[in-house]
Amino acid sequence: MKQKMQYIQTLKQTLKLNQKLLKSLDFLTDNIDDINKVIQDILETNPFLELKSSKNYDNQQFIESISNKRSLKDDLYYQLYAYTHPYNEDVMTYLIESLDDSGFLSYPLDQYMSDLHIDQDMLDAHLDILRSFEPNGVGASDAIDSILIQLKIKLKPIHYLEIIKMSS
Repeated sequence: MKQKMQYIQTLKQTLKLNQKLLKSLDFLTDNIDDINKVIQDILETNPFLELKSSKNYDNQQFIESISNKRSLKDDLYYQLYAYTHPYNEDVMTYLIESLDDSGFLSYPLDQYMSDLHIDQDMLDAHLDILRSFEPNGVGASDAIDSILIQLKIKLKPIHYLEIIKMSS
């Protein structure tokens, strides 16, 4: 007769609610008036508690505050304020405000230089800052320039140069 030893391990997950936890969940079935009454009773019996009124939002205001999406320009300003290197705030503001809804530059580069009274190097430096922000490709002059900016960010510089040479 052969004897065989076998070990079987089982894992079972159970949730047991004790009386205290069950009682604390009872308030979920109450309506808002009953909950307010319980809160008021607790506030009256405990002198160390006080009710602070928060902003009174009705449901519509709350839903609107959740659904308000930031614009592209808002996102760029948030990133600009978090940017730690030196930059000319007037130049960056002008560049961000001149972007169209798709994030492309609205004017030719020479117009930016004449409007802002800056040279090509300063414009290029500030465009590099703008183009380093999310979404990738923002601050491009057209769709092809946007793709090249995205490739420059995503790929290693060697591959980027190879792509430019191939497109020439």
